[in-house]
Amino acid sequence: KAGLKLVVCVDSIAASGGYLMGVTADKIYAAPFALVGSIGVISIVPNVHELLKKHDVNTHVVTAGKYKSTVNVVGPVTDEGLKKFQQE
Repeated sequence: KAGLKLVVCVDSIAASGGYLMGVTADKIYAAPFALVGSIGVISIVPNVHELLKKHDVNTHVVTAGKYKSTVNVVGPVTDEGLKKFQQE
């Protein structure tokens, strides 16, 4: 509305949240060896929940919201959490 242009400069890495903020700019300038990439192209998350359960090891995953940790290393992976994790 004010007629201002937003310019983003990337010195080293703009991935995940950095990339999310950068794509709102009118122009992105990146250093020659900067890594600039999209969010969530691939995720490999090992899960040891069943192994821990088998050996009576209890864990607690504490988050600040329902979907802050939909898939993690020690907790069970639910259908709802997996669906949210894969959501575009």
